[in-house]
Amino acid sequence: MDPGTILAILELSATTLSCIGKYYVGVKNARADIQRLSNEVEGFHDVLQKVQELVQSSQATRLPISTSFTNVAKQSLLDITALEKRLNPSKKRRIMKRVGVRALAWPLRAKSLALNADQTSLLIGIDANVINLTQNQDLAEQNRQLATLPCAVGASFDSYFRQHESQCVPNTRVDLLNRLQKWSTDHERCIFWLNGMAGTGKFTIARTVAHIFYEQRSLGASFFFSRGVGDLGHAAHFVCTIAHQLADASPLLKRYICEAITKHHNIAMQGLRNQWKELVVQPLSRLNGQWPTLSLVIDALDECENQEDVKLILQLFVETKGLAGVNFGIFVTSRPETPIRLDFREMPDIVHQDLVLQDIPRPVVEHDITVFLQYQLYQIGSKRDIQGWPDETSIKLLVQASDCLFIYAATVCRFVGDPHWSPEQRLHLILQSEARGSRPTAKLDEMYTQILRCSITADQDMDEK
Repeated sequence: MDPGTILAILELSATTLSCIGKYYVGVKNARADIQRLSNEVEGFHDVLQKVQELVQSSQATRLPISTSFTNVAKQSLLDITALEKRLNPSKKRRIMKRVGVRALAWPLRAKSLALNADQTSLLIGIDANVINLTQNQDLAEQNRQLATLPCAVGASFDSYFRQHESQCVPNTRVDLLNRLQKWSTDHERCIFWLNGMAGTGKFTIARTVAHIFYEQRSLGASFFFSRGVGDLGHAAHFVCTIAHQLADASPLLKRYICEAITKHHNIAMQGLRNQWKELVVQPLSRLNGQWPTLSLVIDALDECENQEDVKLILQLFVETKGLAGVNFGIFVTSRPETPIRLDFREMPDIVHQDLVLQDIPRPVVEHDITVFLQYQLYQIGSKRDIQGWPDETSIKLLVQASDCLFIYAATVCRFVGDPHWSPEQRLHLILQSEARGSRPTAKLDEMYTQILRCSITADQDMDEK
């Protein structure tokens, strides 16, 4: 298809529109017809302009230009040329010079007022089909490129393997979640490190935060480490998994990431630092404000098996400070293990902020555990049609026994909620247990012991049957 033909039609249609405008000023008795033709030519001009842009684009070599399209374009050139000759007032220059614009007479009959509708429709159809085809081809190619990146199965907060995991119960962790949402709006410090000992609820908080960010369309990616669980226990596929999720979250990022894969075809085999630079940092820096705010959620970093990889990942996070093109931040949870604490201590204060779950005032945590137990045990009682259970005294005893550990409350609910046993009897077993010793986890240990006793008893009963 010769781009010159399309350009010629464009120029003539523009000239024709100008001619029609002069008739509209000078001719009073045919304005409806003039306006109708003007609309026809203007629409025709717009369609041709789109086709011209396609012909001149980088996709021109892939356009499926058919013989019928070429014939229509050539015929359209003849039609618009003839129309322009009949309408051009400059052809009547001597009369116009003597009489002025009043010399104009509308030269067309009603049947000549419209361009060939079939031609225009065909152009529009080809235009739409070409656009759809090229977009589908681009999408297929991008998906093929992304498929070359190895991903850790089950890493995201909403993966199939985590679909039954809980989030924060309503009206719990209110201040903490509000603080994290405020941080996500500006990322004044690009890293937010939430740390706490085992059983303090870091996973549930991380999953809730990821869901909130997802609902707000500000979640770029999430990665939940889990020691001993396939690719979730190491960092080999960490960056590629993050890049894949970023591509799924934004068509623009998808294009930039795929361009990086094309340029560095073996990027998945390179080190984490190169992967982070090419697949994450560079694409993000090209956004130029087209994605206002963006957060990553990384849970249980301490469960990454290689401590050297943990150290490197934290260094890579620091390098995103002041990233141009997007308001970017990373939310990280982990236990306060010594190597990780030392790595954070080496970071400048302007890069990260910390929150230690054990530092949250005890009354706040006890209130949240109370709400959690009331909510979960009420759900259990409702399913089993148990009215007025449990009582407030039982709830208070459980809160006291939890010693501010959410893992205690969660384990109690799972134990009591076993559908094969009476919730009332199981709750009674927990409450009658007396922990010995002064260790912070003494009551938790005693509860686990009680659970094991019940499990052994149940197994023996089954064997007897």
